Amino acid sequence: MMRVTQNMMTNNILQQLSSGYGKIAEYQELSSGKKITRPSQDPVVAVMSVSYQTDVNHIQQYQSNISTAYNWLDSSESVLSSVNDVLNRVRDLTEEVSNGTYDDTQRAAAGTEIDQLTQQLMTLGNTQVGGQYIFNGDDTQNAPITQGTNGDYSVSDNSKSVLMAVNDGISIAVNVSPTKVFSAGLFSDLNDLKNIE
Repeated sequence: MMRVTQNMMTNNILQQLSSGYGKIAEYQELSSGKKITRPSQDPVVAVMSVSYQTDVNHIQQYQSNISTAYNWLDSSESVLSSVNDVLNRVRDLTEEVSNGTYDDTQRAAAGTEIDQLTQQLMTLGNTQVGGQYIFNGDDTQNAPITQGTNGDYSVSDNSKSVLMAVNDGISIAVNVSPTKVFSAGLFSDLNDLKNIE
């Protein structure tokens, strides 16, 4: 018969506690999905984890930038199509009035419509995406087209690109220069056309 001493019982309890703590740590790892809970447990895995998380953050930022770029480009395309429609309507009105068959009332109505179309062009030129003007170069906080109290229009000549990073070292321009679409001369001509006689 073996004699059970206090020291043996203490060692047995400590061994079972240690085993229990090991199982708890194992269950925590399984429940958290993490291989380590402290960097000191495995420094190499900890460094790799931080590196992977940094890569994931970069990818998420690039995805967000690409989504924003698509919004800018889609909005620009839509606006440019609308500008084309407005300018085609102005051309049609000009041709109709210039053929000599319109009386004074019809000419005045055409002038009123051209004025409305000019205002529509200004609204289109001042389109915003996410609170930023898409046709004012890199000055996205200010409207590119303004109308003075005398009725004259001024158009920004800021043609600097808005660049969005889409990958490491790769950026794309997402805006259209206002000078390629709108000009003070265009608005001046439209103001002159309002008074067709």
